Amino acid sequence: MPSSSKNLGVVTAALACLFSCSEAHPAEPGARDSGVVARDASAGLADAPAPELDARAEVDASACPADCAVPSGSVPLDDLAIAERLARFLWNAPPDAELSSTPLREPEQIEAQARRMLAELAARDGVRAWMHAWLPPARVDPSTDPLNAALVEETDRFAEHVVLERDGRLETLFTASFTFLDARLAAHYGVPAPATDWTLVELPPEHRAGLLTHGSMLVAPRDDPVTRGAFIRTFALCQPVPPPPPGVDLTPPAPSDSMTRRQAYEAAITDAVCAACHRLTDPIGFGFEHYDDLGRWRDTDRGLPIDDSGEIVSGDDATGAFSGPRELAVRLARSEIVGRCAAKETFEHALGRASAPSDECSIDAAYCVFVAAGGDLRELAVAVARSSPFRYP
Repeated sequence: MPSSSKNLGVVTAALACLFSCSEAHPAEPGARDSGVVARDASAGLADAPAPELDARAEVDASACPADCAVPSGSVPLDDLAIAERLARFLWNAPPDAELSSTPLREPEQIEAQARRMLAELAARDGVRAWMHAWLPPARVDPSTDPLNAALVEETDRFAEHVVLERDGRLETLFTASFTFLDARLAAHYGVPAPATDWTLVELPPEHRAGLLTHGSMLVAPRDDPVTRGAFIRTFALCQPVPPPPPGVDLTPPAPSDSMTRRQAYEAAITDAVCAACHRLTDPIGFGFEHYDDLGRWRDTDRGLPIDDSGEIVSGDDATGAFSGPRELAVRLARSEIVGRCAAKETFEHALGRASAPSDECSIDAAYCVFVAAGGDLRELAVAVARSSPFRYP
């Protein structure tokens, strides 16, 4: 599914799940298909490692599967088709002359070209497309709003820098306190403007922790605890939120000067059936309560103290409590479930299709290489390009 449609679906499902609960007619248990809720709500509730611990096991790359079988009868792509797929994946562009004229039937041939391509300037556009497919900005089309264009540009430049110029690690992508700002965005965030637009700026680490705390990720329609939590659940954990029931009123809780937004959302959940759904999203979204609906840091909400404590439930090894966005980001970055989600999303982006059960071996192999490389996203990209399914339709 294109990222824009997928993003909209997450927002719709999350809002519907909340606001159906504020109606006077909660669903009876079993009245609708709640398989996703039941499965997620009952699994993985054991205590997770503390945020300072990395839950991923250490592995040696030599132990990772070299190749995986493809369905019998599959016909491999020719060299030009593989070149086009590789260029679309790593450059988001057509292949150059060298790639078009290189034999690409063997994994080693593809790897050599992939490493060359990641070193080229064209890889910047590839990283942008890759990140938008996996962790899309809240507003996919920045052309309608200059501020939103700047917010998306910040995230794009940050991702390019981390993946192509820094250590390439998922943990850096999720936890770094530096970013890239122009004068407009600096004013928006309330920080001093850089001497030159779009240069690297260090921000207070207690205020910003990587890509997930960028304004591009936190503005409408992802500007409340439910949709923010649903975004993390769906895109970082690869656990989609349940679909909305029909005929749902999407009116949010009315703001009040006597309570914070968190308190208003918590008060809207008065039914146990509703709570079973919202325990999957809201406790994650509450971790972003220090950000207003434009992604700006705020110290209070309507003059009241902000509680940004939260919890991931049913999140496999990411499960556990956290305090604020940085602890959440570290918990996510060091978990196996998020690393496996990154491998799956990268695989699907590279091949331009949803993964199938027959792809699980290849995704597991790519994840193995990713872990062996210390969570290096570049090595994940190369591993996906080397995989058997990459050479087949």
